[in-house]
Amino acid sequence: MSKADSLSSVFDQLLSDVKAVLADSERLLQVTTEEGTEALAVLRADFAERLHAAKGRLKTAEKVAFDKTAGGIAVVEDAIRTNPWQTLLVVGGAAALIGYLAGRAGSGRG
Repeated sequence: MSKADSLSSVFDQLLSDVKAVLADSERLLQVTTEEGTEALAVLRADFAERLHAAKGRLKTAEKVAFDKTAGGIAVVEDAIRTNPWQTLLVVGGAAALIGYLAGRAGSGRG
């Protein structure tokens, strides 16, 4: 399984958990107005279990996203260290283009 598939899978599970927590919240609202304390205790336990699972999946999603980002940052850092002058030229060219376009937009000619 690739990192993208893994991240997608984690987010799908997280979305499922959030939907379950929302459904439990709706049930909680209904039970508090209709039922007694026994049904409320059962619902509270279900709600706590799903909330705990959602928190765990959220932490997993955060870790997967961080790991994926860290890998990308390492690649960019290596490219910059390998080609510092080319990087400087690309950044300078991008800055010049942005400055030119901003100047045109500000003068009303754009």
